[in-house]
Amino acid sequence: MKLLRLLPCLLALSLLGAEPKKPDYDSQYVLGPDSQEKAGVPKGVVTDYELADSKTFPGYGRKWSLYIPAQYDPTKEAALMVFQDGPGYANRTGAWRVPVVFDNLIAQKKMPVTIALFIAPGFTPDPKNPNGKDKKGKALGKSNRSFEYDSVTDLYVKFLLEEMIPLAESKGVKFSKDPARRAIAGASSGGICAFNAAWHRPDTFSKVFTTIGSFTNIRGVISKGAENGGNLYPQMIMDSPKKNIRVFSQEGSHDLTNEFGVWPEANQKMADAWKAKGYDYKFVWLGPVHRAYDLPGYVRGAKPKDDPVLGLNNDPLKVFTTRQVDGETVLHITGQVFGALSSLASFDNFHLKTEQRWGEKRWEPRLTAVRDNGILIFCVGEHGATGKFWMRSQELQVQEGDIGDYWPLSGAMAEIPIRTDDPVKKRVYDPKGTLTTVNARVWHGTNYDEKPFGEWNTIECFAFNGDAVFRLNGKTVNVILNSRYREKASTVDVPLKAGKLQIQSEAAECEYRRMAIRPLSAWPADVAKDLPSR
Repeated sequence: MKLLRLLPCLLALSLLGAEPKKPDYDSQYVLGPDSQEKAGVPKGVVTDYELADSKTFPGYGRKWSLYIPAQYDPTKEAALMVFQDGPGYANRTGAWRVPVVFDNLIAQKKMPVTIALFIAPGFTPDPKNPNGKDKKGKALGKSNRSFEYDSVTDLYVKFLLEEMIPLAESKGVKFSKDPARRAIAGASSGGICAFNAAWHRPDTFSKVFTTIGSFTNIRGVISKGAENGGNLYPQMIMDSPKKNIRVFSQEGSHDLTNEFGVWPEANQKMADAWKAKGYDYKFVWLGPVHRAYDLPGYVRGAKPKDDPVLGLNNDPLKVFTTRQVDGETVLHITGQVFGALSSLASFDNFHLKTEQRWGEKRWEPRLTAVRDNGILIFCVGEHGATGKFWMRSQELQVQEGDIGDYWPLSGAMAEIPIRTDDPVKKRVYDPKGTLTTVNARVWHGTNYDEKPFGEWNTIECFAFNGDAVFRLNGKTVNVILNSRYREKASTVDVPLKAGKLQIQSEAAECEYRRMAIRPLSAWPADVAKDLPSR
């Protein structure tokens, strides 16, 4: 039977929140005159280096740079300022332009002759493809950034004192040992890293510059409680004698909220603790950075869940568009706001087939999370039954590394053969498992074959008489039986066997192509074999 092409039929939009496709940060941050190169001002020199490996963080090399001002006298000790995520700060035409600012301020005698040490986080190349790069030109491999920056230990400052500073001095420069002439800086995880270094060794760093600092529970969550997170710092400050540290801290009132914590709240708690203990500090609210909304007339909620709803068929930021790629129509989803693209028609017994791939962009509150999306089947009721924008439905999860997970929305449930021996995933699809009624997430089975980032995955959903089979690249990864739902105050199950389709937007850039649907009058033989006996 001829396939019905779906793209022309997916017309209804329901969206929450709004963020510009290309946020105009210049409308919030205007670089001042000291960030501009000026005629007649002596220019310092930035020299790039590379550390092949580290004793403190074995297996991880890194790039690093030295800025040496034109006024530096090799016979004298200079002040030192260390920058985490160094390459971004070292760029003369970037957002920070540290060499330009130092040139100007040193020439104006507003700061002493200061050498800047720019350090990138540890990185190890992909052993299978050590010189490989992704489509954006980024090297393939593993970063050690979170472990180095977010850990509440003295390990990173030990690395600075025992490895990086001696290495920098081996290039012919001399640094003052006076902690008052040493500063350390960073943003986000680099921001907590800067404070962490001074906290553990105030005798070596007494000045801290931290912006949008990640004083949240990143390491605690990642380690499942085995490590301490930066969220403990306010209480640590209160419980400890005052240390010889001066702090400049900046945060945005609408900054990031995710599973690790609430950035504005965390930074405010730090400022409150500094104040209570009598620290020399300055804390400023300078507007959003991790997360920036700028839609005229749109007023943000205190948290993402409180954001106003844009409404049905209102897509001012063009979250959902189609475009031609290699002669084919591709559905492009920016992911900038949470929402859905809905079919006008309803479907009961069908075979849905499409190809999907991820884009590069991620949005708050999932900037650091795996990319996420989803295909919702049997969608009924009002738009916004779940999360203000999705209908009651059964979800075929489309998530990076987890395509084919099952998610029930708004009281939906089903019977799935599962095993429960995984301590993290709790419920995992297993064709030989116990048939169990579930109303929560069920992870895909082990028969799993997701394509690498940027490549197209083939996703299929076979639905017949309220049962459904989820497939990824030709392999069955989940099965749901007896689809139904129950209202909150009810004890009666209602069949959920037909409804609209919805394609989600969920904070990640995503594309679909070759999306088609055909009716089913019976289970195909190769699919029927994957159905458990009942």
